[in-house]
Formats: sequence, structure tokens, C-alpha cells
Amino acid sequence: MELLFLKPNDIKVVLETVRKNEYTIKAITNSINEFGFLNPILVNQANELICGEARLQAALILKMELIPCIIVDMSLEKASAYNLIDNQIQELSGWNHIKKRKRIKQIGINIDKYGLYDEMKGVKEIDKFFIKQNESSLFDHL
Repeated sequence: MELLFLKPNDIKVVLETVRKNEYTIKAITNSINEFGFLNPILVNQANELICGEARLQAALILKMELIPCIIVDMSLEKASAYNLIDNQIQELSGWNHIKKRKRIKQIGINIDKYGLYDEMKGVKEIDKFFIKQNESSLFDHL
């Protein structure tokens, strides 16, 4: 495994995309603009993309000259399996919505810009009911 910087146009997308990325690409583009390209994509020794198609598309939109790539020695068949597993495995974890809301408040970011959403908005509507009843807010501790 090695880290190299490659031209985005030199990276070949040979695996069929299994995810719907249209909204993700916009959020990643905004993230790269704000924070830089911090998460390298994976390519094999033939510069064939293994993981990171949305990041690659964002780099192309931003007309980046070079992007960080981790070069791995992996057949296209094994890369296809890893790509599917890597994308699917992210869906196994969930969020602690209270801690997520607290972090969003602490850093003061525009969550819409990065494709984030606040699952607690519906809960806040319930919270308004408790406030009307002169009871303490569910969010007083946040």
C-alpha cells in the first residue's frame, strides 16, 4: 500500500456504481471546499477505482489537479467485493441523535451544506408541547 497523488482524469471508473450518489457528491464537494481532500480514494495499480467514486466526482467538479490515492494490490474481482462491503458496512451503525445534535450546536455548522440532517426536529415538536404544559424541556441539558 502506498499513498500517491494522481490526476482525477487519470483514474478509471470500471466498477458499476451501486449507490445513488447525486446528493452525496454535492455534500462532499462542499466538504472538500471547506476542509480539503482529507480522505484518499482507493485505486489498484492500474489506476482503476476501488472506493471513493463520489469523492472522485467531487474532485472533478472542483477541477482539482491532484488528489490523494492509496494504491492497493487487489484484483478487480476482489476490489468489486471490497467496494460493495465498504459501502454497505457504513449502514450498520446508527447515530446517538442527542450527541449528534449537541455536536452540531457546539460547532455551529450549516448542516444542510454538508448533507446532514437533524433527526431531532420531529422530537423538538413534541418538546414544544411539554414547554406549553409548563414542564421542563427534553433539551434543557443540551
